[in-house]
Amino acid sequence: MTIPAAARVAFHKRDPDKWWIRDLNNHPMDPGWERGEYSVCHAEMRQRLNRNDALLDVVWDGQRSVIRSAFIVAGKKRNKLRFHQYYFVKKRPIVYAKYPFRTNPGIQLKGKNLQRLWKRIDDNELQSGDVDRGFQNS
Repeated sequence: MTIPAAARVAFHKRDPDKWWIRDLNNHPMDPGWERGEYSVCHAEMRQRLNRNDALLDVVWDGQRSVIRSAFIVAGKKRNKLRFHQYYFVKKRPIVYAKYPFRTNPGIQLKGKNLQRLWKRIDDNELQSGDVDRGFQNS
């Protein structure tokens, strides 16, 4: 996979005991792994992302901020991000930071920091999943 030129980080608060699960009460739609769409949360951040940029989904696991999932934007329509493939945590998550996130959603990563991080993602530290193509064409 090609390393994206830029990435944005979406921080999601989760119960540390269930950090790998989407919060159906506060974030019932995003990240939409099964739909291949990121469409509701973090509207301002979604505006800043372009095709071929990456989005890193970061959550607090009780001890540190970790990357739960990631994807590269395949398209954008009316501020809805579409993706064809995503990466999701396997057994041990990639540590994003050793402290709780205290920044606004949408922080941008570029250059060597992004290259190093994306190499770990692409080296199968996160498992790859395909989105249902039928939805992509709708």
